[in-house]
Amino acid sequence: MDVDRHLHSSDRGLRLAAAAYLYANPDPAWEPALAEAAVTEDEPFNEYWALKALREVFRGHCDLLDDETRALLQRRMHELGPRVDRAEQIRKLLRDCPARRDGRTVI
Repeated sequence: MDVDRHLHSSDRGLRLAAAAYLYANPDPAWEPALAEAAVTEDEPFNEYWALKALREVFRGHCDLLDDETRALLQRRMHELGPRVDRAEQIRKLLRDCPARRDGRTVI
């Protein structure tokens, strides 16, 4: 599968296929592109699955969650609001990979 082409396709089905592929085959190398695709997705169902895939990509690789990506996800979570399933996926990811500042955990 050409994951990069699918993630950036104008075809929602191909974008969903890329997210599903990365959910089943999580690869930390795709973290930046998947994070960007997840927060710019125009289809809520696709965004949900891209976020689920992103959570799998970070599982065991929380050290790859940089401040820029964390801020991107936090902004999107706040845009979505507290009762939206996609925001809950972001909350779970940030809970799985908490930031450490001055010995404190920051979500």
